[in-house]
Amino acid sequence: MLFVLADEAHQMGPTCTAVRPKLFVPLTEAPALRSPSTADTSPFADAADSLSFKRLVYLSQWRMSLRNPPYEPPSVSELQAVLLAGRQPTGHVNQVWPNLYIGNEVAARDKATLHSLGITHIVNAAHGSPDPSAGPCFHVNTGPRRVFVHCLMGVSRSATLVLAFLMIVEGLRLQEAVAAVRPHRDICPNPGFLQQLRSLDMSLERERRRKVQSKALGKFSGQTIGQWNLLIKSGHICTLEMSLWREIKPRSPAGCDSFTERWRSPSNQHRGKNPYAAVQVDPDSDYITPGTLDLEQLFWTGTIAQYAHVNEVWPSVYIGDDSEYVLHENRKTALERPGLSDLGITHVLNAAEGKWNNVLTGAHYYSDMSIQYYGIEADDKPTFNISPYFCPAAEFIHEALRHPQNKVLVHCVMGRSRSATLVLAYLMMKHSLTVVEAIERVRQHRCILPNHGFLRQLRALDIALQEEKLRIKRQMHDQ
Repeated sequence: MLFVLADEAHQMGPTCTAVRPKLFVPLTEAPALRSPSTADTSPFADAADSLSFKRLVYLSQWRMSLRNPPYEPPSVSELQAVLLAGRQPTGHVNQVWPNLYIGNEVAARDKATLHSLGITHIVNAAHGSPDPSAGPCFHVNTGPRRVFVHCLMGVSRSATLVLAFLMIVEGLRLQEAVAAVRPHRDICPNPGFLQQLRSLDMSLERERRRKVQSKALGKFSGQTIGQWNLLIKSGHICTLEMSLWREIKPRSPAGCDSFTERWRSPSNQHRGKNPYAAVQVDPDSDYITPGTLDLEQLFWTGTIAQYAHVNEVWPSVYIGDDSEYVLHENRKTALERPGLSDLGITHVLNAAEGKWNNVLTGAHYYSDMSIQYYGIEADDKPTFNISPYFCPAAEFIHEALRHPQNKVLVHCVMGRSRSATLVLAYLMMKHSLTVVEAIERVRQHRCILPNHGFLRQLRALDIALQEEKLRIKRQMHDQ
């Protein structure tokens, strides 16, 4: 079978078509390659047209692969070097993730300790005759759910299962999962387990990329074959790629682009390689950006704020959920328009726009009201990249509050993760609060809990803002 690459091709001979080496598709499926000036007079034009969209799909996937080269996790030897460096005893049991503990046999048999920790669920990774077990299963029925994962030493088997959990459920890569657990407990899965974790890591990464490409390409499935063929004949081979970018890229109001470019530049990425390490950007400042796990611990302590469907967390800035009926002063929020009028809301930022696990409103929902609407299709998942919306959301809120009579409602489904994340970013970007100050300020007025992926992105924003302050300070000093 002959093969052709889904990109611009040139003839090498009568039986072979050669192109740049990367993505190959069967020649029997490859679309006809015609110059932009060629008239479409062939009797086989319809057959060629039927392959036009497929060619663009292949081309787009290939170009995406160039922008995102294949992910390769650290080798087993590299992982072992990290795990074996600076090992120190860490005790019988340690909390390595919110409400998640790793321990050994001693801790597993100490029911008093498990009771004091509030353990509700136990995973024995060494169950069976060759290894000691913890005996009959039991759990405490009160308080939050807390999971204790153990094996004989609490170093290899139990750690492997916890790392797999962080990768599958929390969306961390293997290197990130190791970086999250290791500061809290000495772990060292055996080489066979590390190799299996590497395979899992690569499989999860492939699935993430497949979903991204499917979602992007799905936006154009409604185009007719003829429309795609026109793109090819006009010579606009990159049209699909550019269209995908325009669709995926969020709206960026004026004033966002320059900072966003600096934020995402390679020079500003090195400080955040380990999202679980504290970072001091300015050596002359006492402020240190906490690691992601330390940020999560800020939410573990109680808050004076009482749960309500809507709360004013900053002057004229409200966070709410999608509930129609609100118990707070008999008011109503996102889905109840009269309630918005009672609150005096003039602007609505829906951080959960869309159909699935989201709030289906839109600008048309408020068309008969004096309300300006801005919607963001964000998923409340640790793997979702919400950071591209930080600047547009902050600008929307900031512009609205230029007029003192305006009030902004930022909401999602629960009013705890997506909406809270955008409000925190607004306070950091427009009011120069650190991520710690922003969290503490909002928690005084509302119970919030952004998922750990969003906290990781807020931490990266905090570092970028600190770097920007340091850059400006140094410029002023040089002048």
